[in-house]
Amino acid sequence: MYLNPFRDFVKKVVSTGVSRKRRRSSPSRARKSDRNSRGPAPFTVAAEMCEARTMLSGPALITVAPNTGGFITNGSLQTTAPTQLTFTFSPSTSIINTPANLSNISVTRAGADHNLGTADDQAVAAGSIVVDTQNPNIVTLRFANSLVNDTYQIKVAGTLNSSTGFFNSQQNQTINFSVDFGAQVVSVVPQPVVRTEQLKIGGNAQSLDGQTIAVSMGGGTTVTFQLKNSSTASVVPPANTGVVYDPGDSTTVVAGKLAAAINTAATTNGNPLFNTLATPVTNAGNQIALTGAAFTADVRLSAAGLNVSNAATITDLDTFTVTAQNGTVRTFQFKDNTTPSLITPGNVGITYNPGASAATLTTAILSALNDPAAFGAGFAVQNGNGVKFAGNPAVVLGTANASFLTLVGGAQVADGALVPKNDVITVYFSKTELVKSLAEDPAFYQVLNTTDGSILQPTSVKYDNVGNTAVLKFAADLPTATFHVTIGAPR
Repeated sequence: MYLNPFRDFVKKVVSTGVSRKRRRSSPSRARKSDRNSRGPAPFTVAAEMCEARTMLSGPALITVAPNTGGFITNGSLQTTAPTQLTFTFSPSTSIINTPANLSNISVTRAGADHNLGTADDQAVAAGSIVVDTQNPNIVTLRFANSLVNDTYQIKVAGTLNSSTGFFNSQQNQTINFSVDFGAQVVSVVPQPVVRTEQLKIGGNAQSLDGQTIAVSMGGGTTVTFQLKNSSTASVVPPANTGVVYDPGDSTTVVAGKLAAAINTAATTNGNPLFNTLATPVTNAGNQIALTGAAFTADVRLSAAGLNVSNAATITDLDTFTVTAQNGTVRTFQFKDNTTPSLITPGNVGITYNPGASAATLTTAILSALNDPAAFGAGFAVQNGNGVKFAGNPAVVLGTANASFLTLVGGAQVADGALVPKNDVITVYFSKTELVKSLAEDPAFYQVLNTTDGSILQPTSVKYDNVGNTAVLKFAADLPTATFHVTIGAPR
């Protein structure tokens, strides 16, 4: 038989322990047993040593420290956005330094609704995450981008491994904190140069009905104007500003009515376009010039419909792309049945035979638009040799011949001249809303001419909480000099 000294020793210890228990009835033996029991039996020591090794719980998280401010604890507020976090775990442990293991440390932000655990939560990208070579119980996470004002959650997964086992008995640990560093000045643009946008009204009374012209300035709130033929049953949604014209009105008359509506918006306090455009806004014939006070006007036109203007000029694999108001985008592609060409994967095919009439092509286009794979029933209806959209989607044509398809509407936008705004300074803030009454108080801003020491204050300020901008307008053009801008100046 194979001799195993360790096994025999353990067997002897166990046998001795059992025999002692069985002979406790004798007082003398009991006293011996008491003396022996003053120290733990060898098996007890061995068992306790084994138990200590098998019940290790791994390291605990001691602190999370940002590079600025105090320690991050659950529910804490950081008034300065940290660029890195330092995690300190239990001493005498070494965190396994591999990318896979360190991915068990992550940070998530709440997103638009500022509530964690919802669908719009976003992972915060780490620029790097490393274990300190001198102190392997310390891990440093550096963010790829600056943190914005939001609610955040740090998560250390229980699968984080170390030299002393898995983290926190393999239980996840989360710490929620917020960042709110208030509004900050991102940039200051003195004497901006803007471009005049030329809005031209074409088409006719029928094609213009339902056309929308959406105008916004500097990323601010959009104001949408909608042309309305007084003789039709078309409806202007409550959110839009209706511009009513008569069936016999010329494009010049329609342009004049639209210019008047835009001018009213630009001169009405409380309207998003108030004080953002050079006024009065007028028309010259069928054209309207829109010149921003500090920004180039962003003008977007809807396509009320699509006409097959010249069926004979269709080209195999012609396309048109439609973007619905809900953001859904579909590209439609024409396919000649007699050629070996292939529809581009992802596009919606519209097949035809050479010589197809405008009416036949219109039926095919309508069917494709209303197909469930595209936009679904009711998205468009037939309108002669063309289709009229139920909404006002954006349409981009990709046809070889411009005469094949034309957009219904008639309004066009073209870039005009550049215009310097020498009496303006534009301030861009971070995405933290300011108190409007303070942000539009001229005393909140001071412009120091470092050449002669004079102080300039704006005569008016236009603050936009959507675009996060403040436009400072002065009584005269700023002179050639070096200026120092103070924001939040005392009265």
